[in-house]
Amino acid sequence: MENVAGIVGMAVTLQYHINNMRESEKQLKEMAKTFKAIVSDNIPQVVFNGDCRKRLPGHVSVSFPNRDGEALLHLLDLKEICVSMGAACNSRSTEVSHVLRTIGLPVDVAKGTLRVTFGHGNTVHDAETVANTLVALLMKI
Repeated sequence: MENVAGIVGMAVTLQYHINNMRESEKQLKEMAKTFKAIVSDNIPQVVFNGDCRKRLPGHVSVSFPNRDGEALLHLLDLKEICVSMGAACNSRSTEVSHVLRTIGLPVDVAKGTLRVTFGHGNTVHDAETVANTLVALLMKI
């Protein structure tokens, strides 16, 4: 027997997201822009990876040369902020991602890379909180 209620629910959700796609994209880009502005204004050697236009909205790959990305990941987790290391296709590993090596990041930069992705449930205030927390942690360590 088919799950008719599930199929209808999925169709309604899909239609909602199609209707709101442009607005969602705008909000996600604003969150990423806010995050990047705060971090780049406070951390001089920050490296933002990837093309600034050809990317998923709300996605930021950021590297901090000569920093330990895994330590930053755990410190942010203690503050209840979830980020990942490296590239999405390698999210369960703490090794330097083959994607980061392929785009030419030196090992000392790649090891300090975090992937921050904002989503539908996030706000610009969340982006500010993540960025300010990350800056504070980087200033301490």
